[in-house]
Amino acid sequence: PYEKEFAGSTGLKILLKDQKLKEMLKISQFIKTDTEFDRIDEYTIEPQKLDTDRLKRAIVIDGSKIEVPFVEGSLASLSIFNINQCVVDLKNVQTYLRTPFPHPSLFDSIKEHLNVLFFTPLKGMETEQYNEAEFFRYVVYENIKQMKNPIVEWLINNGYSIKEEETVFDTYVQLAEKGQGSIRGIPCPCPVCRKSGRGVEYKNFYNRDFDELRVQTECKCTYDPKPLFITDLLGFHALLTNENGYEALTTQIMLVMEKLLLINTLKILKINRLKDLINETVFITDGTLGFFSHASWLTAPVVSEI
Repeated sequence: PYEKEFAGSTGLKILLKDQKLKEMLKISQFIKTDTEFDRIDEYTIEPQKLDTDRLKRAIVIDGSKIEVPFVEGSLASLSIFNINQCVVDLKNVQTYLRTPFPHPSLFDSIKEHLNVLFFTPLKGMETEQYNEAEFFRYVVYENIKQMKNPIVEWLINNGYSIKEEETVFDTYVQLAEKGQGSIRGIPCPCPVCRKSGRGVEYKNFYNRDFDELRVQTECKCTYDPKPLFITDLLGFHALLTNENGYEALTTQIMLVMEKLLLINTLKILKINRLKDLINETVFITDGTLGFFSHASWLTAPVVSEI
């Protein structure tokens, strides 16, 4: 947390009273203690300076997640995700900030929450068709394949004409096609293939002879071919280990899904020629536009799309 942050981690300050820590801190010299970022909890954009003649709304995309047991008391667990596209009415924000004692209904009028909810299994969950690791990959694949962007319904409810719709899965597949040259080093989910040095690449799913993309296929293992899903290119399965917990995995999933929804929203607006709506909207997403770990290949096509 930055200095004087409103929601700082006050509980950790107790540690500063520890004598050993005090001794260690003596060898530290603080050159700079302030933040390089502007404070955002003091309304750096003042109401009278907000250009609401042009800007009508902000669409803020942010995710949250929680790990829970599948059944209370069992070792099986899953992670539940909520990716929220919050549509903020900027004129109502102005009114709210100028009102000394605003009514709760005014606060409610500021925003609409467009939520996407999904889950991924983490451990102890399998089916007759898929073992634990395969079931995780299958659920990730189905999550993206079936995901519906709630921005479409919001647009229709607000009088916009939607003649063409691109699904989140379509957006992902197009990004994979754009970034195929950078997709490398992703370990194959099949242990036999992995031992042979074979990884997962875009060409595993694209049949050049028939000019056909197969979003679900099998690995090249002659002994016992394992199912492959085009979402395996994100490399989430390589982080599926409970040796160090699941924080890195679930954070990576959340960040990727946030950006997929952002790009999908922008593409829906573009293909339906909603230029005025784009010009009236501020798009805000949490964190960097870059990706790390095995999904780093997404960075270039995502920035290119924007």
